[in-house]
Amino acid sequence: AEAAAAAAKKAARDHEESEAQAWEKVKRLRETCERQAKQLRRASEQQELVREKERLRAEDVELSGVRARLVVQRRRSMQRQTSALEGSPRRSDADSDSLGLNGALQPLQTL
Repeated sequence: AEAAAAAAKKAARDHEESEAQAWEKVKRLRETCERQAKQLRRASEQQELVREKERLRAEDVELSGVRARLVVQRRRSMQRQTSALEGSPRRSDADSDSLGLNGALQPLQTL
């Protein structure tokens, strides 16, 4: 009877240890899942930031082109006004370097 009682106590102890180990494993798995979820959120946020940066870069390129066209238009307009006041002929559009076109497009080349 004592041997049976001792065996039952040992079985109960083994069961408790096994259950404690299982709960510890569940706890570690939960912590791992939480860490991975946090990493996934960070990666998702990082991807969103990269997409936003690309969108802003494309918008900047577009604005640089608009800015370049405005600079050229403004210089041509100023030339026309100056020519009208002086009575001299207008410069041709082929003279784009004197209009500063290359300088206005420089931000596009740096991207």
